[in-house]
Amino acid sequence: MTITCKLLLENHAQDWQEATVHPFLAQCQLGIIQPQQFNTWLTQDYLFVVEFTRMVGRVLASAPPEHFDVILGGLAALKDDLVQPFITAVYFSLRSPFCCAPSSKLQLR
Repeated sequence: MTITCKLLLENHAQDWQEATVHPFLAQCQLGIIQPQQFNTWLTQDYLFVVEFTRMVGRVLASAPPEHFDVILGGLAALKDDLVQPFITAVYFSLRSPFCCAPSSKLQLR
């Protein structure tokens, strides 16, 4: 059986609703999110992507070579998520809550 988006939405409508309808998302969509709220989310998202990237690297280390292309494609996509928080912070003139120290360890302000 082929799993499609339509089938997933039909079978899991409540889960989809709970995952995608939230005051934070509505405020973002309307452009009324408070800068501190957005900054907190941006920081949390960045920290998640950093750790997720490390996990994908561990997967790559043990994957068979024929799977490298797919995994490396995923890592390439994560690159934007690692750079975007800094671009967004500058665009919205937010005080970036993180900085990279020379030791490459993330430090929260």
